[in-house]
Amino acid sequence: MSPRGEALEINVIVGVINGKGGVGKTTLAVHAAGWLEAQGLRVAFVDADRQGSATHWLAGARPQMIVKPYQTAADILDRAPRLAMMYDAVVIDSAASVSAESAAVAGVADTLLLPLAPSMLDIQASYQMARLIHRVRIGRPAEKPRVFTVLNRVQPRSRVAHIAAAAIFKYGFAVARTALCHRMAYVEAAGKDRLVWELGAAAKPAARELNDLFHGVLGNGSIEASGGETPGLHSPESILQSTAKARPSGEQTSPIAQ
Repeated sequence: MSPRGEALEINVIVGVINGKGGVGKTTLAVHAAGWLEAQGLRVAFVDADRQGSATHWLAGARPQMIVKPYQTAADILDRAPRLAMMYDAVVIDSAASVSAESAAVAGVADTLLLPLAPSMLDIQASYQMARLIHRVRIGRPAEKPRVFTVLNRVQPRSRVAHIAAAAIFKYGFAVARTALCHRMAYVEAAGKDRLVWELGAAAKPAARELNDLFHGVLGNGSIEASGGETPGLHSPESILQSTAKARPSGEQTSPIAQ
């Protein structure tokens, strides 16, 4: 299932940010860039994570995409906005830390995606990042950046997922309508330096949920939501319930996430 094309805003910066590793940050950033490119946009990528995982992944998955290693706060603040003037969209994979560099990403982004695994340990570890984003927002106009919490590595039928998801409301951010499940397809895509919609029939559920997610937070769905019902009115609990209904109970799951 390939991403569908749609009309989007241009000259935008999308940041993917979390102060904790292992929540699927790089997976989300790489696929956001690929999805935006599939909509016909000219996309550049900023790898602000010194581990360089996204740079390696995109070298195989999208060798034509411009990738810039802006890894200091000064470079992010100065160069990312200039890059956005040259391209339709810039996606930034932030470092997994609560730092000046993370604040810089929040400071230049039009939209921030905050991936969270629905476990209490991950949510508690991310409170500092949520506070940092709120502080950055105070100095920016028009409630920028827009922030969407993305439930990731979800096992919707587990009791702990429902308990943890309820805690996400404390962030005060909109919650993306589509959650990403705990799937082997994401691990396989990282291992093969591919995007999930290039992996064939077995990865169709992952491709479908990514397409729905990005339509809602980056595409026309996010624009429509701002004029009426907002994603934040969809509780994490209701998202988990709808995810459980949509997912076959015997589907293979992933033990890890990039």
